[in-house]
Amino acid sequence: MMNNYTELGAIVAIVVGAFELAKYAISRATGNGSKGIQDNLKRIETNHIHELKEVTNRIDKRTEEMNLHLIKIIEILRK
Repeated sequence: MMNNYTELGAIVAIVVGAFELAKYAISRATGNGSKGIQDNLKRIETNHIHELKEVTNRIDKRTEEMNLHLIKIIEILRK
């Protein structure tokens, strides 16, 4: 009876180990492992920071244009 439990435990350990090994190999091959996810996060973070800089630059340009227009309006109203 004890021998059956030992064999069953060994079979379960081998199957679980094989499953984990296959999961690890697939995640390394596809880039979906922890390193691949970290690389994707860094790439996304870099792209979003670049996009935010572009947006702030556009906002700065628009505010400068608005200021110039307001100055022109004030000059027209003073005349």
